[in-house]
Amino acid sequence: MRFRIVASSCLLALYTLLAHGSAKKPIYLPPQSPNTLQGVEGGFWRTDNNFDPILHLKNVLLKTPLPVTPILFFADGTEYKLPAVRLEPAGVASIDLKIAIQHAPSGLQTHISAFGMVAIAYRWAWPAVTVSIQNTDEIASLSGVSAPHGVTSVVHAQPEVATPQVIRGTWWLPTKLSDDVIALGNTGLYAKQVRFRISDNAGSLLVEKQLTLERHSSQLLHLNDLLSSNFRAGDAGDITILYAGAPHSVVASASIEDETTGYSVTPHMVEQSPDPDETVHSVTLHAPGMMLGKPEPSMLFPVDTVFTPYAVLHNVSPQPITALLSLTSGDGNRTSITRLLDTIHVDPGAILVLNMSRYFDAGHPLPDGFGHLSVSYSGKNGDLLFDTGSADQSNNYVFQVMPSLEAPTIHKIICFWSVEGDTSTMISIWNYANTPQDATLLLRYSGGQYRIPLHLGPRETYNLDMMSLVRSRVPDADGKLIPAYVTTGSATLMGPGGDLDKMTVVVSASAYNVRNGTCYPICIDCGVVVSVSVGNVNVALQNTAQATATITTESGSSTTSSGNWSSANSSIANIDSNGDVGGIALGSTSIYFSVSAPPAGMYCYQQNQTVCPYNTMEGGGTVTVVDESPVISSLSPSVWNAGTSFNIAISGQHFGTNLPSSSNQGGVQFSDSRITIPGGIYSQWTDNQIQATVNVGAGTPTETVSVTVTSSGYGGNSFNGSGAGQSAKSGPQTVTVQAKPTQVTISGPSFVPMAKSGTAGAVNSIQLTASGTPPGGTYSWSTSSSVVSLINPTSATVTVQSQSVGNANVTVKYTVNNAPASAAQPVGVLQPTSLRPVPNFATIVCPQNYKTQELLTTYTLLSQSTQALPVAGIPVVESFAPISNNCSGVANIPNASSWTTQSTGQLNADDGQAMCSPSCLPANSSGQPQGSCTYQFTQKFTANGYPVQSKTITMTCPGPPTQK
Repeated sequence: MRFRIVASSCLLALYTLLAHGSAKKPIYLPPQSPNTLQGVEGGFWRTDNNFDPILHLKNVLLKTPLPVTPILFFADGTEYKLPAVRLEPAGVASIDLKIAIQHAPSGLQTHISAFGMVAIAYRWAWPAVTVSIQNTDEIASLSGVSAPHGVTSVVHAQPEVATPQVIRGTWWLPTKLSDDVIALGNTGLYAKQVRFRISDNAGSLLVEKQLTLERHSSQLLHLNDLLSSNFRAGDAGDITILYAGAPHSVVASASIEDETTGYSVTPHMVEQSPDPDETVHSVTLHAPGMMLGKPEPSMLFPVDTVFTPYAVLHNVSPQPITALLSLTSGDGNRTSITRLLDTIHVDPGAILVLNMSRYFDAGHPLPDGFGHLSVSYSGKNGDLLFDTGSADQSNNYVFQVMPSLEAPTIHKIICFWSVEGDTSTMISIWNYANTPQDATLLLRYSGGQYRIPLHLGPRETYNLDMMSLVRSRVPDADGKLIPAYVTTGSATLMGPGGDLDKMTVVVSASAYNVRNGTCYPICIDCGVVVSVSVGNVNVALQNTAQATATITTESGSSTTSSGNWSSANSSIANIDSNGDVGGIALGSTSIYFSVSAPPAGMYCYQQNQTVCPYNTMEGGGTVTVVDESPVISSLSPSVWNAGTSFNIAISGQHFGTNLPSSSNQGGVQFSDSRITIPGGIYSQWTDNQIQATVNVGAGTPTETVSVTVTSSGYGGNSFNGSGAGQSAKSGPQTVTVQAKPTQVTISGPSFVPMAKSGTAGAVNSIQLTASGTPPGGTYSWSTSSSVVSLINPTSATVTVQSQSVGNANVTVKYTVNNAPASAAQPVGVLQPTSLRPVPNFATIVCPQNYKTQELLTTYTLLSQSTQALPVAGIPVVESFAPISNNCSGVANIPNASSWTTQSTGQLNADDGQAMCSPSCLPANSSGQPQGSCTYQFTQKFTANGYPVQSKTITMTCPGPPTQK
């Protein structure tokens, strides 16, 4: 199946249940999911006679396309879901519903009716599609408009809350043969009982009907069928519809028509939503851009066409209203002239159809071109229904104007414009204030936009005929042209400050076709705020942080705007008008940003929404006041000595109140690991004072050491200020460490023996050991002479080896922390040269049982200087050579022995010589030998291979042995 769809760039309408009026409790508008089901139901379509209904859709999102599903409901409530329409960003689409109905499935053919309702469904975070229906009978020159008002999520809520609702409207008979066609529909899921009442112009009841509306069903009523035939042109009255249900679960629309002349208008049908907080105030309704007198020639009306205003006032309040009626028009020189036409008294419930022609005569001729009809009164918004426009003398051309309330407004959305075929669109913008107003009109179409900067002087008007603009081929302020193939689009009017900049303007727009004599008002919606989001803030105690708020409008644009900041608990955190948050006490609280703007757009063609319904919208976030970075203000003492332990005191702020532990990471840190707090034990730890014992290692050099404090947190919780840019660790405080002086000493012998090459076991070296403080340094040994050589000269212990006899100084250099110290030890190289004997004698008893003398000699090894050679371990070896021996039983030489020296140079044992032989027997009674013999040999000694002694030993009976 194919439907006629015309797509182009544009916007769309939003829906709200909020009444305008006085300030209320802020409306909380957090961001929602883009998957949220959105929808609206209740606009009426007609195909009776020759009506062709066109569904206009607009996507207000500037960057996101939206698939939207249109749904038709026939009069009996049967649903007919149409294929989804893809609305491009800021795009519009028009669907010919008559063609769509002609292609309805066969299963729906028995349900098809000549009228019904429309709904749409799509998914987005907020209402983002405007919907309106244009019902046009080109043959009879009739046109009417309607729009859905029932928000799906409200009217389909279960269970339904049956709240009493009242719809008020106006009927009048502009011509003798005119009729008021009234459509009623049930947008809800349950049947509704409806009381339908018609009253005369004084409020007296004429007709009352009880109707049952099944779910999604609709009924079409004709005023002429309900009233007696004795009504005449100029008669008027009230329409009141009563039901119980959710707001807009019953909807109504009306169309006043005269097929014989082509007269048609859409009177207001308003569901009342009084604001109990609204007070009586001055109310002014403007109907801008009204056709007056002779139209502009470029609009191509017949040359004799003259437009005269019409106006109908309906007081729906319980109080009488005194209204001032005025007309503002131009003098041909861009100067506006306002003329008070009348002071009108309207009783409660009364309807007045004004005879506008009586206000114009030779002295006050009807102006030509365009003008603005205004009504002012003291009361509340919506107390007076104002239906107005202008019609030519044949009642064929009727330009209906939807009035707007005089009040500053943010950007406006003109939901649709067309230059298709013979159709054109007239847009009128009037600055009603006595001060200039700058603005920008953006004409959006598929693939681009046309920008018109406006500077409206006091009470100045800008009128734009779209067909004339497109045909003029005049580029916009950016050099762009609307392409000739573009026939439809939308428009946005905004102040110089952007989406939320308030303007002192009222706007009207109408699509008209001179050829077929049709004209209908175009829906104009308010730009709105759909969400206010506030970022969460972490702020350190006694510090400030910047809070941010983002306001999202219906187009998906995010903006920042001046608004009001507040804190839920200023004892924890306060916030100023610039969004600077101050942390007062640890904890969390909420902050809010509020802005005054419409929370959603007005309903199309609803007079009680003639002004953008300003409310205070609010978003909230969480402020968490967190720990502040610790700060060290003083540290005592400030000079520390290496190798010592002492108490320190640290003063400052924000150290925390928990005792430091591995879990909270609190504590004092030093830049040198040789400095510690033994056991991590603190004698005092408070939020502003720390005391502890510090141990400075002996090897710590002279240096500057950084001391920091890591917060231990509060109340058992670790430090939590990182999210606010705070650090758990303080900045450094420095102290000076003075190192211990470098010292070194040498221990070990001062003499090194010479050794004859090849001597087994010879000792020709000594070891010297250096001890340096502070520990941890390096050693370097050197000698002043080549009489010795050094082995392992970079260790603490060095081996000094003799090379030749002489003297040398052996020096060690010890370096720690770049501080050196030296020590030296004189070393003499000595060669063994002799033994110094110390003889002793002792009496022993020989095995032969006689007494003899033993020679015991204590030897000390001497050097070339005849001084004892005080080196331990030098091997001393003896050897023998026989000389003579006549002593029986005695070997020619004794067994040889060996010794080593002690550190004094003395041998480690005495040398003993004794002789026992049978040749010395017999022995007398005293044990003294009586025999005789002689035993003689040579004894030699070597030390380190050098000969040190040679002597002859002579032994006789009875002795003692002699040596020489």
